[in-house]
Amino acid sequence: MIWYLPEGYTEEREPVSVSETRIPPFEDWKPAIINEMITDCLGSSEPDHDVAAHRSDERLILEQVHQEKERLAVLRVPQPATDTCARR
Repeated sequence: MIWYLPEGYTEEREPVSVSETRIPPFEDWKPAIINEMITDCLGSSEPDHDVAAHRSDERLILEQVHQEKERLAVLRVPQPATDTCARR
């Protein structure tokens, strides 16, 4: 799962690794144009929680890596998860 965070966040631990370019990302991968949903509230059905749906071209998104210098930081939840990471 990938979480996109707005600017202004602080990472509480060092990344375990950073993303790397893999095209194709795994064996037998076939790019497709897919339906993708985005929400501010993890898909909540509560009122005033927006959900946006759109078509995404997986190949186009994947190839964007060639235009970006920065890589994504890979973070992991400590095991066993503490109460700050676990669902309450």
